[in-house]
Amino acid sequence: MTVLVWLILAHIIADFYLQPTSWVQARQARGLKAGALYWHTLVHAGAAAVALCISAALGQVSWSFNLVGVVLIISLGHWLIDAVKMRFTANARNLLIDQLAHVIVIVGAWAWLTGLWPFVHIWTLGFLLQRDHLIILAAYLLLAKPVSIFTASVLSRQAQALAQHNQASGLIEAGRMIGYVERWLILSFVLTGQFIGIGFLLAAKSIFRFGDLSQAHERRLTEYMLLGTLVSFASAMAIAGLCVYLTG
Repeated sequence: MTVLVWLILAHIIADFYLQPTSWVQARQARGLKAGALYWHTLVHAGAAAVALCISAALGQVSWSFNLVGVVLIISLGHWLIDAVKMRFTANARNLLIDQLAHVIVIVGAWAWLTGLWPFVHIWTLGFLLQRDHLIILAAYLLLAKPVSIFTASVLSRQAQALAQHNQASGLIEAGRMIGYVERWLILSFVLTGQFIGIGFLLAAKSIFRFGDLSQAHERRLTEYMLLGTLVSFASAMAIAGLCVYLTG
């Protein structure tokens, strides 16, 4: 497992600290023709090689030609993932997918090196298919789009009123993404027993979102946000409570 940590650490350093902004811009502008893409791949190969050499020197893994194979798997896998990523818009979702793909390649290379691939495969499936983990996964999924749709239906009248006053532009989509994060945080706090975090979350949101109520259109906006927060919070607490009950 220590070898895996070394490899992930090497990935973080190479991907976020040893990649100049100019390389990212060059890849976006020129695609596969950008030399920066190949330099970035070589940096990852070098970082992985250094990590494996340190791990081998510390006796955490044996010196062998398999180490070269791991470096090739990680570097070529990184090149392929980055080449595919350039076809998509740069946003938070695609960044998370990109990093998850890199971690999967690293874990696969580590499992091949240590001979644990069959066990990792079986353990991963077994872990994901456990009843409690499926319930928790279902809870996180429910708190995303399903609750967002439910909240939008509850707020439909208020949203129409805001649209008439030209206040709905960008508000609904931003509120949807904020709601996702808010509800996921609430579920995480409940599952870990950190209920004080829920209080801090609501307090912070109240400070940043509830403004001056001196004018009628501002009252409509505040009422919309307040009602949305209450519906989102109640839904998150209800699903989190049910999740704890079913997994307890």
